[in-house]
Amino acid sequence: MKTVKHILIILLITWGLAEVAVRIFVVRKGHAEYFAGKAWRYMLPVKYDHSSADFNPPTNNGYRVYDSLLGWSHGSWQSDDSLYFSDALGFRCSKDRFQQKQDGPERYDIVCIGNSFTHGDAVAYEDTWPHLLSQQTGRSVLNMGVGGYGIDQAILRFMHRRPACDTVILGMVSNDLDRSLTSVYNYYQGGIKTKPKFKFNDSGYVVLNQPCLTPAELVQRPASSKAIEVYQEIDGYNDYLGKETKWWVHLQSMRLLFSSIEQMKHRKPSAYLSDDDRLRYCVSILDVFGKYCKQQEIVPIVLLIDNVNSINDREKSGQNTWTLLSSKLDSIGIKHMNGQDEALAIYRRKPADLIHPEEQVHYSPAGHRFLAAFIQQRL
Repeated sequence: MKTVKHILIILLITWGLAEVAVRIFVVRKGHAEYFAGKAWRYMLPVKYDHSSADFNPPTNNGYRVYDSLLGWSHGSWQSDDSLYFSDALGFRCSKDRFQQKQDGPERYDIVCIGNSFTHGDAVAYEDTWPHLLSQQTGRSVLNMGVGGYGIDQAILRFMHRRPACDTVILGMVSNDLDRSLTSVYNYYQGGIKTKPKFKFNDSGYVVLNQPCLTPAELVQRPASSKAIEVYQEIDGYNDYLGKETKWWVHLQSMRLLFSSIEQMKHRKPSAYLSDDDRLRYCVSILDVFGKYCKQQEIVPIVLLIDNVNSINDREKSGQNTWTLLSSKLDSIGIKHMNGQDEALAIYRRKPADLIHPEEQVHYSPAGHRFLAAFIQQRL
């Protein structure tokens, strides 16, 4: 009996020391907790800071605003840090148009949709590839890009706003497909912005989470039936909502063990590299885009934009990593532009000629010039 007691005491002391050690190394950033501060070592279930201003009622004032159909978009006639300006419809525009409150044309030759790489994060409007494309071709071009969008949101915004145009270019980076697989943006990093999500069935598709839950509605407890539906549509979700009330969530060592197991399940190649259900789902969304454009007599083009992630994937594989998605786009009859070989050559020669040297994520002005010229040659 004494031996068993001693073993139990040693185990309890060891567990206690482990708990203390884990608590020392768990770092909170925003609404997420990470072990040793590593973004890929997120702690589950996510524990939200309910006192945060992030849960205040949404407002329409500001450049980035809540959007009931899309999750978020841009406000009407708004600016952000004197770099970004939006027009009456929430589309990015020049500072001059913003100051003069000048409306755009009723019809555009080209509409550009997508995420921050289309919007032109980190550069002035005049340095974005949609504006440069307009300058180089003499065609009217509208920039409908919104930071953080997956291909689903970009396409839904285009279909909802219905801008009159001849051609639409969907600019996308590799992780835009992965964003479309989930209903909460960056959930595992503490994200609280919900978004719409396509659900396909035998008769077509429905769009879930419209109107989109606000952050406050997402984290309200007990969770509403709609919130439960949104949680269940998170990619890789494993009833984290139900686990919030388990006794072991108060022990960081137990959370770390559980989180480590979940992280291993979540580690998959990006959807654009995998010929599986995730890619087929994304191609179905692109097919909706293509069919809508055909009905409207608009020419759809998918611009495959390389960022640091896809460039690293290329360096590892030694092959053009857009090949699989390109073949899928061919199968549904959508024209696409793949400039990975050219982008890689630029990046190898001088990274700042492609990626912003200070911000380190989005394209530099030189990178936007490359894209505009690349598109112009292939239109």
